[in-house]
Amino acid sequence: MARKAKGKRGRCAVGKSTQANEWLVSRGQVRQKWLGKLVAYEVSPGGGVLRGRVTSISDEGDVVVETLPAYAQRFPALFLSVGSMDRVLTLVDE
Repeated sequence: MARKAKGKRGRCAVGKSTQANEWLVSRGQVRQKWLGKLVAYEVSPGGGVLRGRVTSISDEGDVVVETLPAYAQRFPALFLSVGSMDRVLTLVDE
């Protein structure tokens, strides 16, 4: 009987599948926590705190925050990745 060799290819495919499933779960959690929410953020040190609303979180992890009209003259929108949201954004009570 010939033994079937397990190579890196098989392990990678499983690893990618697991990562994809984890991202699907976390993507839903991230969207539930942030999407449509009012947030505060500082674009540059000393530049003051701006407020905006998280309007989009893509499947790839790209985030769009549209700045509220009172602040939009300086920065109309903020683009960042899901990985930096907790560090850059603060949820604000409405």
